[in-house]
Amino acid sequence: MKDKAYHTGLTARIREAARKLKEFSSATIMNALNIKTYKEAEHIRLTIKEMRKSGEIENVKEAFYRYVHETRHGRTYEVLNRIYRAIHVKGLFSAADIILLTEADKRYVYRTIYALLEAGDIETAGIRKNIVNRKEALFRVRHKDDFYLKFITQKDQNGITSKKDRKQG
Repeated sequence: MKDKAYHTGLTARIREAARKLKEFSSATIMNALNIKTYKEAEHIRLTIKEMRKSGEIENVKEAFYRYVHETRHGRTYEVLNRIYRAIHVKGLFSAADIILLTEADKRYVYRTIYALLEAGDIETAGIRKNIVNRKEALFRVRHKDDFYLKFITQKDQNGITSKKDRKQG
C-alpha cells in the first residue's frame, strides 16, 4: 500500500488558486494554499512543472506563471499528433514509452491507446517488466501503412497536412 499513489486533490486546489490569481509564482500559490512543510512545497513545485508541460499554465517570466484557462489541458491536436507519431515510429511500445516520448498527460495517453485498441488499429503484444520490475502491457500497430494513412497524414481543421504546408498557408 505504501507504493500506491493516492489522490489528494492538490492539482485541483492549485488550478483553482491559479484561476483566481491569474498570474502567480510558486510562492504565491503556496501562500494561497497555506503550505507549511517542505514536502508539500516540493509537491507544489512538481505539480506546477507538470501543468507547465501540459500547457495549462505558461511562463510569463522566470518563476512567474499565467494560468491559461482557454485550452484543453494536454489534449491539443499537436499532443494527439505526437502520440500517433510516437506509436507509429515505435511499432512495439508500452504506454510508458509513449508518455516518455511525447511528454503527454498519462491519462490521455492511456485513453488514446485504449481507444485505438478498441478500434482495432493496435493490438496487445504481450507483457514485459519495466525498470522497477513491474509488469507493463505491450502493444503493437496492427498495420503500419494503414495506421500511417489514417492518423499521421490526417488533415486538421484547416485542411493542412504537413508543417511545410502550414508555413506556406
